[in-house]
Parts: sequence; structure tokens; C-alpha cells
Amino acid sequence: MSLESKDSNPTLETTSDPESAPNPSAEIDSPVHIAAMAIYSVLFAAGSKGIDKDTLCVRLRIPRPVFNEALEYLYHILEPYSPFFISEADNSLLIATRPEFGSYIREVLQLRNMSLSNEAMALAFIIANKQPVTRTEIDEFRGVDSEKVLKTLEREGMIEHVGELSGAGITAYYKVTPNYLRRLGVKSISELPSLDDLRAKTSMA
Repeated sequence: MSLESKDSNPTLETTSDPESAPNPSAEIDSPVHIAAMAIYSVLFAAGSKGIDKDTLCVRLRIPRPVFNEALEYLYHILEPYSPFFISEADNSLLIATRPEFGSYIREVLQLRNMSLSNEAMALAFIIANKQPVTRTEIDEFRGVDSEKVLKTLEREGMIEHVGELSGAGITAYYKVTPNYLRRLGVKSISELPSLDDLRAKTSMA
């Protein structure tokens, strides 16, 4: 997909200088507005999977300064007036419903409210701190079998496993997903406390 213009239509590739990038208040035929609408349409189509921010910028062929301003343009449009917002976690973007409107959606569409046990959230926290980590390493760290809880976390989209080649074949490594970070209200793993910090706080309590 390309956002390059044809004939006299505006183009998104007319500026690469941050100083000359259009203002978020630009007209509807400006590069920023066109880029914003393209970004929003792709995020809408991507649904709960979201899409990597860098991938989105490259595939839409939008200069980074225009892309960044287009996101700010969307934030100004969505935040004050819409039940939706653009959620960012681990460099992944998606369109999400504001929490205060969640009850209406669950009631009308008869959706269940996702609830995870303390054990499941604790396990996800361990994975976040140690990722990528194998099932064996997780079990050894916890001292118990983690299969059931891992399946729950994977079903709820909190973790995922990726295969890596090893001498014995393919070993599955677990890592948390952007959805896990969104659930905690953070954008990256670096914002989470470490296991050592948590132990220190626990011992001082």
C-alpha cells in the first residue's frame, strides 16, 4: 500500500524535515490528515492484534516526522471526543475502547469479563522478567508444574511462545505480549519492577 499522491492530490512524501512538518491543526487535504486517516483505518482493520509502529510507518511509506505528527493529530481527535483511544505497548499500536465503556460492550454483546487469578498474573510477571524463558526454566523457578496456568495466559493473549532451534530440535520460549503490558498500563517491560526489586520490597514489609 502506498500513500504517494497522483496528479494534484496531496502527497505524504513531500516533507522529511521535522521543522516543516504540518501542524496537527492542518486542513483535511494536508499530508498529516491523510496520514492520520490511513493509520487509523489500518489500526481499525488490525483489530485486537494491533500492529508494530515501525512496520506501520514503513508499509504506509510515510516519512517518520509526518507519521509522528499524524499520531499526535489522532490523539487530539480521539482523546477528548471518542470512546476509543490508540493504545501503545512494546511499540505496538491498536485501537482500544476506554475502560469506562467496557461494561456497555460486555452487556450488549454478552462478552465475559476477562479475569485472571493472582497465580496467573504472578507467572506472567515472572515471564516478563525472564523472557525469553522455557517451560522447564519456569517450572524450576516456581517449583511447581506451570502447564495449566501457561495455557490460561496463552488463551487470554497475555503470553505467547516462539520456537528457537537448539541442538535437540525446537525449544519453545515464552514471552509476554503487548496485551499484558496494556493490562498493567505500561508501554514497555522496562517500566516494570524487577524480581529483585519485588523481593526487596517484600522482605522489608
